[in-house]
Amino acid sequence: MNPKLIPITNSSQIVSYAYLAATQLLIIGFKKAGSYYTYPGVPQSVVNAFAQATSHGTYLNQNIKKQYTATQITEAELDALLAQGAPAAAPKAAKKRRPNKVRLTSLEAMIAQHPFLNAVF
Repeated sequence: MNPKLIPITNSSQIVSYAYLAATQLLIIGFKKAGSYYTYPGVPQSVVNAFAQATSHGTYLNQNIKKQYTATQITEAELDALLAQGAPAAAPKAAKKRRPNKVRLTSLEAMIAQHPFLNAVF
């Protein structure tokens, strides 16, 4: 197994995966015949959910295979893809964004800072 692939130990179908965030390419390694498939256009949020799923195979079947086109690749193609762009080690959960702080200023304070506004207001 390529060292850049993230192993999955609790699946009967899937042995590993990698995600190339720059190109939104998900690569999944299957136990059956040691085959690899690519799924282009998969957003990071879907990969995060896949990585955290209780059943990786069920999540793959319900949320990835139905929406994204799979292409089987050889090990040589896999190695070439992983050499081009290092995959995210293990997708991190999306950070919660804090809303931007809106600074409210009174009209009087704004006019004091910018006297030209006095003519407008």
